[in-house]
This record gives sequence, structure tokens and C-alpha cells, in this order.
Amino acid sequence: MTRPTAALPGHLDHELRLFVRVARVGSLRAAAEELNLSQAALSKSIKKLEAALGSAVFVRHGRGLRPTPRGLQALESLQRGFNVLDETLSGMVDGRGFDSLSIASVSTLAAYLLPAFSQQFLLDWPQVQIKLWSLSSPDVVEAVLHGRADLGLVYDVAVAEREVKTWRLLDEELVGYVPARAALPASQTLPQFCTQPLVLPPREFAVRRVVERELGRFASPRIECNSVELTLDLVAAGVGATILPRHLPPALIASRMLAPVALTGAQLTRQVVLIQHRSTPARQSLAAAVQMLQAVALSP
Repeated sequence: MTRPTAALPGHLDHELRLFVRVARVGSLRAAAEELNLSQAALSKSIKKLEAALGSAVFVRHGRGLRPTPRGLQALESLQRGFNVLDETLSGMVDGRGFDSLSIASVSTLAAYLLPAFSQQFLLDWPQVQIKLWSLSSPDVVEAVLHGRADLGLVYDVAVAEREVKTWRLLDEELVGYVPARAALPASQTLPQFCTQPLVLPPREFAVRRVVERELGRFASPRIECNSVELTLDLVAAGVGATILPRHLPPALIASRMLAPVALTGAQLTRQVVLIQHRSTPARQSLAAAVQMLQAVALSP
């Protein structure tokens, strides 16, 4: 005999929001600090939610918390729903309408795809607010999967999820960058280039993983840096060389008096893809953004 399910209380919005926040940070203490609440008050709210649902939403592990299978199942839908609600309320408050477009991108792609896209898109869709985030490859995928970003710009090596639609944009080639005054050869093998001090992004970034894959070993950069512009500034200052996309805006390279170096004997070409969660509601501005990013990618 199936046990009857009790009717849920009608006012659990606050408790559900607290559940999402705790799930995102993985710690009752950290969430309480962010929310400016006591741990006791936050714990009481979570217990109220669990009592209404009739089951636990968290399990303890080490010093933190993680959602139960039932909690994890609800988390993605809740995040997406709250994002839509918050965007609607924001539009009502500031009077700009209800539409916004959020794009998460790895920093190397953001440097040469998003400025041109943003300029063109706002001419056609002036009523839409654009939100841009520069993240590591795994974080871009996560932002799209969890509904925090409408679209993601990333490399195909980072995408292994059936929940996303994928559009291939372009093939991106990695090259070395050195100060022009160094007068190095216009091409070198990757191992030769990597004998000099390097400025590279942290390992969670796709550039670093591709370089290490082709080297066949871990790289040991002199400096780790997750900013494209700061990396180029460091190279211009003479602290090392770097490896970044060939398609970087010429102004970024010329203004720092840098020179590209072709890297031979290695597969340093990556497929740039645009991703979107399959359950994202269709809307005209989003479809237009996809088409425009495809067009911009063809003429970087």
C-alpha cells in the first residue's frame, strides 16, 4: 500500500532558496556567513524543508554537506527557476524589460569573440541586457548545465554532457608569443619553445591541458595567470613567453610589441564550440545570439 503524501506548505520559497545556497557552497557555516544568518537559524530552515518533503536533502561528508540524490535532482531545476524569477523581478525594478542574455566563456575566447559580438548584438537588441562571465572550461560547462548562463563558449575537449546542444564555431590554433625584441625564430618545436620560462594559465584551463598533452609531461611555468591581458603584459615585461590563440586581437599584440611564434610538430588546434542547455526555453533574442556568434566566429 502506498503511503499518502502530505500536502506541502504553501510558503517554502525561502527555505528552497536557502537549500540552493547551501548546496552551492557545500557548507552550512560558509552559507550562513554569506547570508548573514546564524548556523542555527539556517539549520532550522533546512530541517523545516526536510520535514515538509518527508526526506533529507543533505548528507554530511567530512566537514561539509552534499545534496542527497533527491536533493540533487531538485537542485538544477530550482536554480534555473530562481534565475528566471530573479531576471524578471530585476527587469520590473529597473524598467528595462524582462529579457537578458548571459554568456559564460573561457578567457581566451572572450578576448576576441565577445567584444565584436556584444557591439553587434546591442545594435539589433538594445533592450536586452548582456551578462558576461570569464571562467575556466569546467566552470563554463557547469554554468550552462545549472542554468546560470544561457550560452557557453568553450573548447570541445571540455564538453562531454548529453544535456547540452553544441554548435561548432571555428578551429583555433595555439601559437607562442614572445617580445619582438627577443628576435627568436618565427617557428620552433613545442619542446624547444618550452625550454624558456613560461607564463601559462592554471591546469583547469584548456590551454594548459592541451600544451601538456602535446608535451607529454607536466609544464612548470614560472608564472600561472588566468588573465589573457595580464599574461601578455608579463610577456611584454620580459618575465617569460606564453602560448595563446593566434586569433587574439592584433591591437593586444602590437601595443605590447610582441611577436607570434609558430609551434611545429604538435597538434595545437582546438575546436571552439558554443553550448546551450537543451531545456533552455526558446526565445528570439537567444536564437539571434547563437546566429550572431556563429557569424562573428567566421570573421575573428
